[in-house]
Order: sequence, then structure tokens, then C-alpha cells
Amino acid sequence: MILSILASAPFVCGVTSCAAEDGSNVSASSDPHADGGAPDANTVIAEPDAAALEACTDGRWCAVRLSLEGPQSFNAVWGSGPDDVWLVGSPDIAVHWNGTRFDISRMNSNQTLFGVWGSGPKDIWTFSTGDALWHNVTGESSASAWRRGEVMSSGGLPPWTAPVYGMAGRSSTDVWAVGPFLESLAQPTVWHCGGWSSGAPAWVPSITTPGANPWDREPSFNAVLTTASGDVWVVGEGGKTRWSSGWRGEATSWKVVDSLTSLPLHALWSAPNGEVWAVGGGGIVRRFSRQADGTISVTPVPFPTLASLRAIAGASATDLWVAGNDGTLAHWDGSVWSLVELDPKTKVTDLFGLWLSGPDDVWAVGLDAVLHKGTKLLPGMTP
Repeated sequence: MILSILASAPFVCGVTSCAAEDGSNVSASSDPHADGGAPDANTVIAEPDAAALEACTDGRWCAVRLSLEGPQSFNAVWGSGPDDVWLVGSPDIAVHWNGTRFDISRMNSNQTLFGVWGSGPKDIWTFSTGDALWHNVTGESSASAWRRGEVMSSGGLPPWTAPVYGMAGRSSTDVWAVGPFLESLAQPTVWHCGGWSSGAPAWVPSITTPGANPWDREPSFNAVLTTASGDVWVVGEGGKTRWSSGWRGEATSWKVVDSLTSLPLHALWSAPNGEVWAVGGGGIVRRFSRQADGTISVTPVPFPTLASLRAIAGASATDLWVAGNDGTLAHWDGSVWSLVELDPKTKVTDLFGLWLSGPDDVWAVGLDAVLHKGTKLLPGMTP
């Protein structure tokens, strides 16, 4: 399966989604308190297709077949480097690429894993709900590597039990997470913790609406981003966007940013030049810049389709990728979007996650889909 590049100037993902397209809330699983004992693990070392040797080592997009039983939805991908990449999704599956092989772990929880994040190769988090988080401090894929956290929170509120849709942090002791507002729980939607200690993170709520109380309705947020300068961004339903200069002491102060859209925003990325990009429903792309006087300017970046965009990642402001529904995959070179035309034989429908270590190592994951673009031949790769 060779994927070619073509230049060119309402979907609900079910259990694979971090949010409904209309911004409505969804539950994390049918049993959010399922036991998450030690996960099973096995190794997939599939030989690459003979035709992939040349076709998949020259920077073209190719599929990676993991030979897993049943349908799989990979919701997110994250790595600390080209030989340390994690893919997570549904049903409760975590796949690790160690540079040689793919190792499979299952959390035995019957819960969709919405995302994965780490501060480094030995501080990796994967998550479903506030009381269904797993932590890996070894970087290994063995059954004992993942530990489920206990239910804890601070700030005088009940433990956080709502779904977790996004996580980010500047270090292992400065971690943020976001999720939806559920009427049945009435919990805050942005939380901070000082890392994983004593068996679990102790989450402290962070209220993003000026003058609101912890029990007031907060916007549902789909993504959180921390920048090199220490800023924190969150985006979500109805284009809601918030910006903060980071955790200071015991709290933080948020500012409301007008994203110039009422469509949901799903993902964030920060360019090396400090600009922050957001993507969302209806082909929405926004670029935020912090001005010298502290104000935030927003620039709409026209996109060639109306597909819902679910993920964004880049090596620079002129080497940027986005992915989304209907197999949407596109590259930004600083001035023009180039859409990737997927071969119909690949049967790629919806893409939910992107990550890259550099221009020659880009991953995209989604519904029954693992795609890679680079110069290295991976097991199970087929053109």
C-alpha cells in the first residue's frame, strides 16, 4: 500500500472518541470501575512485506499490520524518541515499539484508553478516567510494568472519576489533565498534579472560568498543551480556549481566548517559535500568537476540506501534519496544505492521533489503522 501525496490549497467516534463532534459528553466505558489487574503482554514480530523494503523506506506513508485479533481503535500515540513509541486505544490496549519489535499489553479493564503521555521514557501515563490511570516507570512492556493508580484527589473535592481526554506536562512533577463535564458528577474539567507518588497522582482542580466555583459547570475540554515557556493551553467544546502562565504555588490564573469559532477544538501543538496551533471540527485550524503586550492574537488558517481534524504534530512551523475523520491526513509547509491520498485498499477511515520524532519519523493512528512515514522498515509494514 503506497500512499501518494496530492497538493491542494459529522462524525461520532463512539468508544474511540475523545468527544462527540457536537461537543456533547460521552461516557468512558460501560464499567468505569472495572478491575485493572496486571495486564497481559505478548510480542508481535511480523516480517515486513517483501515489497515494503523499497517502497516504505523512502519517506512514503505505509501501513503497519500488527496482526491483532478483532477490530482495534488506536486513539493516541506518543514517544520519547524513534525507538520508544507507545500506541493506546480500544479495547484497553497499549502497544510499544522499542526500535526492533512491537510489544502488546492489555489493561484487563474493559475501558477505552483515550490517550498516552510521558515526561520521558520512564514516566509514562495512559488513561481512561480519573480513577482509571496507569503508570509505567520502567519503560518496559511486561505485564508488571503498568500500575493502576489508586483513587485520590485533593482540594476538598471528591476524587476525580470522569473521563480523561488529554494530558500534558513540563516534567514528571508538573502534570495537567482535562476531560468533559458530566452532569451526573458535576466535577471540574481541568486538573493539575505534582506527579505520581504514593501509588497515585493527587489531582487538584483548576477552575478556568473567572468567578466560577468548583461545582459550577465548566466547559468540556478535549486537549491540553504545555509549552517550552511554561504556558498552558486547553481547548474543547464550542471552540472554548483558555490560556495560563502555568501552575504557581497552589493555583493558576486562566485567561479566556477567543478562537473565532463555535466548533469543537480537538488537539493542540506548539511550534518552536512559540506559536500554538489548534485543530477541530469542520476543518478548523487556528494559530495563536502571544504578543509583546501579553495579548493573544488568533489567525484562522484555511483548510482544504471540512473534515473534523483530530490530531496535530510537527517538526517546525513549516513541517506540520494534521489528521482526522474520513482518512484525512495533510501536511503544511508554511504556506500550502498538501492532502495525502490514501489508497482505498488500505480501508483507513478515521485517524485520531499523530506523533513524530522528526521529519523522517511520523506516526498516525486511528480506527484499525497504524501508519508510518519514514526511512526505517518496521515489522508488519506493507506498501
